[in-house]
Amino acid sequence: MAITSIMYITSPYRIILGGGVMLQEHLFPRIRHRVQNLLNGYLHHVAILEDITSFIVPPKLGSRAGMLGALELARLAEAKHTT
Repeated sequence: MAITSIMYITSPYRIILGGGVMLQEHLFPRIRHRVQNLLNGYLHHVAILEDITSFIVPPKLGSRAGMLGALELARLAEAKHTT
């Protein structure tokens, strides 16, 4: 239900679900199906109706996403501090 609420409020380009629980890839088809059922045709967008597998996705960096994101933020902060 949180995903559908986010979709109603922000109209995101993509929903990325990560974290330890989402390492269980069998959850993605179930979540996608449930989201489509909850929406019940209310949102009419090709990404949701025809290509939901590209709309609700795991992070491309997998379990390294958090660590690499933190490193990038540190790099940007350091670059800003030295200029």
